[in-house]
Amino acid sequence: MSRFNDLFGFNRREKRGILVLTILLLFLIVANVASRYISINKKYDFSQFESDIDKFMQSQSSCDTTPEAELFYFDPNTASADDFMRLGISEKVAGSIVNYRNKGGKFRKPGDLAKIYGLSSELYLELEPYIIITETARDNKKTKQEIKYFVFDPNTVSEEELIQLGVRKYVASNIVKYRERGGVFRTKTDLLNIYGFDSLSYGALEKWIRIDTLPVVKKPAVMVELNSAGIDDLVSLKGIGKVYAERIIKYRERLGGYASVEQLKEVYGFNESLFNSVSNQVYADVSLLRCIQLNKADYKTMLSHPYLEKAEVEAILSYREMVDKIVSADELLKQKVLGRERYQQIKPYLCAD
Repeated sequence: MSRFNDLFGFNRREKRGILVLTILLLFLIVANVASRYISINKKYDFSQFESDIDKFMQSQSSCDTTPEAELFYFDPNTASADDFMRLGISEKVAGSIVNYRNKGGKFRKPGDLAKIYGLSSELYLELEPYIIITETARDNKKTKQEIKYFVFDPNTVSEEELIQLGVRKYVASNIVKYRERGGVFRTKTDLLNIYGFDSLSYGALEKWIRIDTLPVVKKPAVMVELNSAGIDDLVSLKGIGKVYAERIIKYRERLGGYASVEQLKEVYGFNESLFNSVSNQVYADVSLLRCIQLNKADYKTMLSHPYLEKAEVEAILSYREMVDKIVSADELLKQKVLGRERYQQIKPYLCAD
């Protein structure tokens, strides 16, 4: 019996260990049974919250949606809301513009559109070159310069007097140079043939022009008209050989004729020294110019002129399509289809008849 106890008996410490293990086993068994009745992975329903978020995002996007821009010439006084949206203006801002007009508002200059609430300055700067304000919507009040009007004869008036009359300095200089080279103003409208003297200037001065007596014109022994001269005529000029004569005629064909003797400087190889030697032996008859018919000329015809770039031709054709008919070449300057410098350069070659 004592041997049995030695083999299978437990001392006090071992009994405590067995008791602790038994308690742990019972706890694990109870926990396993209880887990079947307790939901450990409880799921939460976020569907309502997600639905509210979707509605909010949709309401935000519908408030100020900006469509893809399609740039074209437009008049903010007549364009529809759909036209504005095609230009990249949001539906909300397009509605504001229409409401402004419905309440009697008018856009008298392109900058007035920038005042519309909600139209960003970046978008306005992008649209500004395409804004066309028709004459009926313009404010007739213009800032007047201090101009002194008096009766004058274009055949005798000085450059300083022309400037007092409101003529731009370079145009006044062109008038004087024209006379110095033998030019004569026989009628009032002859002033319109001067490079840079447009119909607006003529309209302001027409009633003050008086042509009293025509001066006696003294021409050099050899005076060659550039727009009708042949190779033999040009070769007769001092310093002009056959090569230069051919270049002058070739460039004349590209231009449609010379509007000014100064254009000889644009001929390839024509330096200042050569120009000075022949400028007093030649003149240009502007009545022989071949003009570009603004309402009929196609893209290829316009682009063939050396003064017009591709973008400028496209701008002219887009404007013509918008207005149906160009009444006056001056519209291209007024409506900013062409820049002032380019317009003054190409003006002698444009006609709207």
